[in-house]
Amino acid sequence: MNFFKKALVATAVVASFGATAADLTDAVTAHSIQGLEVNGASDSSVRVIVREQLEAGDKITLTFGEGVATTGLTVDADGTATTGGLNVVYGSGTYTLKEHADTDLANNILVLEVETGDPVTKDSSFEVQVPKAAYDITKTALSTVTYSAESGLTGDPKDTTGDNVGVLITTATQYGATVKSRLDGIVERTNKLTFTENGEDAGEVISVNKDTLIVDITDDQTLLSAISFSTVTGTFDVEIDGNFTDFANTDIITASQGDDTCAAETVTATKMTVTCAAGIDAAVDGFTVEMTKQAAASSVLPATSFDTDLEVDFGGADNLSLLSSEDSGAWKIDATIINVPYFPVGYTGVQSTVILANEGTVATDVIVTAIDQNGTEYGPVNLNIATAFSSDLPAKTVSKVSDVLLMDLLGAPASTKLSVTFNIDASKDTVNAYAYTQKDGTGRSEVSTSQQRGN
Repeated sequence: MNFFKKALVATAVVASFGATAADLTDAVTAHSIQGLEVNGASDSSVRVIVREQLEAGDKITLTFGEGVATTGLTVDADGTATTGGLNVVYGSGTYTLKEHADTDLANNILVLEVETGDPVTKDSSFEVQVPKAAYDITKTALSTVTYSAESGLTGDPKDTTGDNVGVLITTATQYGATVKSRLDGIVERTNKLTFTENGEDAGEVISVNKDTLIVDITDDQTLLSAISFSTVTGTFDVEIDGNFTDFANTDIITASQGDDTCAAETVTATKMTVTCAAGIDAAVDGFTVEMTKQAAASSVLPATSFDTDLEVDFGGADNLSLLSSEDSGAWKIDATIINVPYFPVGYTGVQSTVILANEGTVATDVIVTAIDQNGTEYGPVNLNIATAFSSDLPAKTVSKVSDVLLMDLLGAPASTKLSVTFNIDASKDTVNAYAYTQKDGTGRSEVSTSQQRGN
């Protein structure tokens, strides 16, 4: 329960009982959100730390919220834990407590009395343990315990400073997922039927026919009521969005989880779906999906980005979404890529220009993307230098790309510092670039460019 919610509950208690008391912790160990739905609650407890000494005859009142039903429970207040009971456990504490006649379990009230002997000294503690049968998992936010104390001699409130509300059912997500290895195939530019031997990451070598997506999954089995896939029916459903227009099921050669091959692989023009059955140790192995272009297939590999959705179906009312449109990499054409890392646009008196020289004998497609100083992404868009050129960079031509043109194409606002990338469908040494800025029509400042040459 967050601070705001606890404050609301505490306010309600003050209105009803006229005092706050002690310090109560929330449940030390959280429940699995998914486990609660499928397995129900486990035994849980809160710790009470008294902030004023209590002597013999003083009374402690514990009031449980609507998420707990104490009717019919056996109360064990002798400082030890027993199975299935409402236990008050005080470990090495030398004091003793007993159930008081004011107890009203039908209305979720347990009253304890400090017995003759050692007092409950300041900062002593005890735990209130509630068995799993008492919880209503549809009201876990109301699985609270509220503490108050009063003098056995005068009836006046005692121990009135502190956070007197504890929550018995706290929750955490049992499963998590991250994309460990993204798709990063570089498509061979000429025939577009295979990948080049090297992926985008430095030093990585990939198959010319295959690219691999790896998703890691975490599974916190330390949570209460945690789900075990060896006993609970469920599936992991992986959906990968991308351009699969020319793919078929046979193009996806394997999708696996550890040593197990996953089933139900389907491919549409925009989505690939893989289902992995229950009983798989996802936390250890994660998922591996290999996208393979079959050598005999004539369809081309597209330039496309990928997003992944990952859901876990536990067989309960709700599925758990572990990934939602998670960036999963991209396939790029093995083209000439020219980046201009500093290209200010829309500044008064400043002109930025890129000169592109196509020395080849054919017109060349150019795609433009950019990012700005705030991390905003622009594009991709086709470079339209002039109406007569359409989206092509003309052959045997030197072309001027102005900041005004790029602002219009990309939709970038004035006074923006861009890093602009030109993706050019051309072999090495065919297209070159020169970039510069100029203030008030006077001297030019050259801007360095970085270039990756296609084959």
